[in-house]
Amino acid sequence: MNDDLISRTGAVEMVKEMTVAAWNKWHEPTLSPESVISGLEYMPAAKSDVPDTISRQDIMNVVNEYMSRLCSVIGTDEDRVEYSFARGLLHGIMGSIKEQPIAQRKPGKWVKWTEKREDGQSTEYIPHCKCSECSTQFDPYAAQFMDYCPHCGAQITGWCAD
Repeated sequence: MNDDLISRTGAVEMVKEMTVAAWNKWHEPTLSPESVISGLEYMPAAKSDVPDTISRQDIMNVVNEYMSRLCSVIGTDEDRVEYSFARGLLHGIMGSIKEQPIAQRKPGKWVKWTEKREDGQSTEYIPHCKCSECSTQFDPYAAQFMDYCPHCGAQITGWCAD
């Protein structure tokens, strides 16, 4: 697993905290928290088998871009209190993003069972398979080649009977 991936939900909460603090201080339309948060929520997911993840670098890029907008509003005079406040916000959020734990997969198993169908003339046994975490059904022949559930990201460690 790529250790550059973090939880999208956790990242959104951290960035929301920073943008709300800036909004509360300056009330500048270009600093609206909603625009940044909605951008993060709709940012494409990391190419990963762990759902709801986002690249740590993508989050840092969003924060840096927001900081650029903030500096264009307040200026970059390092002696100003506003600039010091903004730099404190930036350093705080960047530190939090760097410390955000790596996204982990849940453990799971393929649950298999057989359905018996009788039509009076013959009996047919149909194999079925589902993820133990999200109950999404898969073809059992395809599932035997999957190490994780493509729907919820659970790390598949084996099989169990229903």
